[in-house]
Amino acid sequence: MPKTALSVLIVDDDEEDFILARAMFSEIEDFDATVDWTPRYDEGLARAEQGGHDVYLIDYRIGPESGLAWLAEAQRRGVTRPIILLTGRGSHEIDLAAMTAGAADYLVKGQIDASQLGRSIRYALDRARYLVTIAASERRHRLMFERSPMPMWVFDAVTRQFLAVNDAAIEHYGYRRDEFLSMRLGDIRMAEWRSAPRRSSANGAATRGIASLHRRQDGSIINVEVFADDIEFDGRPARLVLINDVTERLATEERSRLLARAFESSQSGMLIADLGQPDMPSIYVNAAFQRLTGYDAEEILGRNCRFLQGTDTRQPEIDIIREAIARRTECNVVLRNYRKDGGVFWHQLTLAPVHDADGRATHYIGVSTDLTERRRYEAELAYLARHDVVTALPRFVDAADSFEPLLRDARTRGEHVSVFYLDVDRFHSINETMGYRAGDEMLHLLAQRLQMAIAEHGLLWRVSGDEFVAAVRYLPGQLDPRTFADSLREALELPFVLSTYQIFVSATIGIASYPHNTSLPEDLFNYAEAAMMRAKRNGRNSVHHFGNEQAEELRERLSIGSRLRDAVRNDELVLYYQPQVSSYDSRIIGMEALVRWDTKDMGLLPPRRFIGVAEELGIIVELGRWVLRAACREARTWHDFGCNDVRVAVNVSALQLQRLSFIDEVCDALESSGLPADLLELEITESAIMENVERATEIMNALRELGVHLALDDFGIGYSSLAHLRRFPIDKLKIDQSFVRDVAQESGEAAIVRAITAMGHELQLKVMAEGVETAAQIGYLKRNHCDEFQGYVFGEPVPAARAVTLLKRRFLGPDLASHHVVERGLLLVDDEENVLRALGRTLRRDGYRIYPASSAEQGFDILARNSIQVILSDQRMPGMNGTDFLSKVKEMYPDTVRMVLSGHTDVATVTDAINRGAIYKFLTKPWDDDDLRKQIGEAFRTYETRTTTRAGYA
Repeated sequence: MPKTALSVLIVDDDEEDFILARAMFSEIEDFDATVDWTPRYDEGLARAEQGGHDVYLIDYRIGPESGLAWLAEAQRRGVTRPIILLTGRGSHEIDLAAMTAGAADYLVKGQIDASQLGRSIRYALDRARYLVTIAASERRHRLMFERSPMPMWVFDAVTRQFLAVNDAAIEHYGYRRDEFLSMRLGDIRMAEWRSAPRRSSANGAATRGIASLHRRQDGSIINVEVFADDIEFDGRPARLVLINDVTERLATEERSRLLARAFESSQSGMLIADLGQPDMPSIYVNAAFQRLTGYDAEEILGRNCRFLQGTDTRQPEIDIIREAIARRTECNVVLRNYRKDGGVFWHQLTLAPVHDADGRATHYIGVSTDLTERRRYEAELAYLARHDVVTALPRFVDAADSFEPLLRDARTRGEHVSVFYLDVDRFHSINETMGYRAGDEMLHLLAQRLQMAIAEHGLLWRVSGDEFVAAVRYLPGQLDPRTFADSLREALELPFVLSTYQIFVSATIGIASYPHNTSLPEDLFNYAEAAMMRAKRNGRNSVHHFGNEQAEELRERLSIGSRLRDAVRNDELVLYYQPQVSSYDSRIIGMEALVRWDTKDMGLLPPRRFIGVAEELGIIVELGRWVLRAACREARTWHDFGCNDVRVAVNVSALQLQRLSFIDEVCDALESSGLPADLLELEITESAIMENVERATEIMNALRELGVHLALDDFGIGYSSLAHLRRFPIDKLKIDQSFVRDVAQESGEAAIVRAITAMGHELQLKVMAEGVETAAQIGYLKRNHCDEFQGYVFGEPVPAARAVTLLKRRFLGPDLASHHVVERGLLLVDDEENVLRALGRTLRRDGYRIYPASSAEQGFDILARNSIQVILSDQRMPGMNGTDFLSKVKEMYPDTVRMVLSGHTDVATVTDAINRGAIYKFLTKPWDDDDLRKQIGEAFRTYETRTTTRAGYA
């Protein structure tokens, strides 16, 4: 029997022990042993790490070193061959320590022979081979566990702690391995939701999976099927778990169920045809398709749905369907088909192919929408599109369509045609007082009466609202258009009986004629409408015949309208500025921005030439936005060179004010220019507000919250009621120039101006007079306490460059205003110097002659030497408090208006002083600048009213 080659390394510091061992190896019959020796610890480790030996014999003591330490270090360096420990004496402790350290065997020197040594070597080699086999098997199973594509883990059956987890689980759940192994099963499992289907185990036994909800690291919830087996892991009971994520499958199943329910519950008929079978039979129809056709599903399935066409197979849409199926594309047609009972039905059919995974069309889905009722309505809609429901009159849609047949016949027969545009005056009052149902009934009665008046003479249409158009064809001399229009107007003046009421109406009528005015149908309509608008401007309940001179005016308006939008976009607009001044010292307090249109062919157009057209066409919104932004940019330049108290005033149209987006446009203009909000004043007319009071008030309140000032423009010519003024969040009234023009000569205008000024001041508003042009006007307005002026006497509107020059002067027209100025003396008393300076800065802009005093004594001295009308005193001052000071002032200067300003005071003392008349008002610190200015201004007006009244009695 051949011997087994064996390579042995002995590590022993005693050479005799080596010789003895080598001799015993030579006696072992089944080994051909090569025995190497080293007495050194380190060399033995190095040679073991290099490999080349089948077994190692290590002395328990190698010089000062330990054989057990050598064994541990060799294993750490990756030595896997068997190591047998040798010792000079045997003990249970050494034996246990050797086996625990991983020694293959343990031998005692002096107690072994060749037979024992051979047996130990064979055991060590067999054990090593067995461990290699076990390790390989373990690696295979671990590799299967780690590399499994399905998430797997092992957890302790008692503590539920995770003991092992594979790569798929780590990737699928998002936890790191160390995080997974620190958790328990309950950290990821939320609930069980059903039993999963059975599956067969490898030995044929059936196991049941549990369907659970698991939470991943990112918080998302997944549906899983869990299959588990009991195992033993590291000597303790455990469970090996395999996870199958069924989230997507369940979602797909749910989507399929939803689609099936959607198909069945759809109100549209649905059909599926199989392209893979001859003649494309139907394989599915929903309930709606059965209701649409009248056939049961059994009568449809297996048949091509063309049988629904009956004999009506010449419809061109059928060819479209055939071509689409041949090309495997979609199509959408309207078909005429027949129900089971023979009744016809119209349906809109949409066909779409269904493709498999390879992109091949396998089926067609058809969706049918019943159009039968819609087709029935189409005839009615066609009639309603041309006729008005309320009046039963033809609806006026297009001038050419309505008038061209009349004009064509008139040309053939030498006749004339007159068009009458009729507007019922103030018809909206019927809707407002009696309701829209009564209004519709009234329109029906109006239409009947107009038809009776026109009779066989012509045709009548309803345009919209309370507007009608009539056209009459006649021979020259046979009919006078104006007389005919008067007959229509007079017919409508007769009372109408509506319910139990008698209603009286009137009408305004515009006339345009062929061939006198135009031969074009569109112009006839436009000219008649323009004539009606002219009649309304001249007074309602009247007739106006379009004159050829109006044609040029109308053409100009149309030309301007067509060019105006481009003018805004092409930057052809420019702003002029007219100064607004304080009535007290003629100081410039603001500039009103006035737009001009710089045209190449018509020169510089004033606003009266194009603003009206812009409002009619709606361009006023775009134009107003441009003016607002440009004015804010210019005002910012004034602010930057020192005019930080000069406002820019911008006019706002009704269309702008009624748009909620106007608030954003104002914000954008302020932000883009950097202009402080309190330097922008928006001028709004009463008529613009009254178009929709609630919305306008809401927008105005929002603008006030931004800090923007609001002025009521052209006051006096609109509603001008105190009830309205109290509702509007405005800061200023602008008296219309029509009242200012004759204010110094006419008692009526003078009384109106006085009333407006008093009303404005009563509401704590500033009052400005527009159109001031003479010294006499200035004098009267000043005597009646008007706060601000604007007019040509102070300056005409000028370009931006000249406006800067005016602002540098800051004061305008001193020669006109100086002899009317009565110096307003204001005494400020406060023992704090910084308070006096702050009060002076706030009040100086209003033109007062300010006298500061730091004590009551200094105040008495100033009163003795100067003309003082108003006194504002601090309450707490050393020596004499404010109420005592003002009580003495009352005795010495009873005409003065006295006010206390203090942050801390004795309420009882101040109240007593007010009751005794020593104090006019009590104001608190800290003060609001605007409110303080208003209070001081009111105090001066009180003083002037008192002195004027006394002078009258004198």
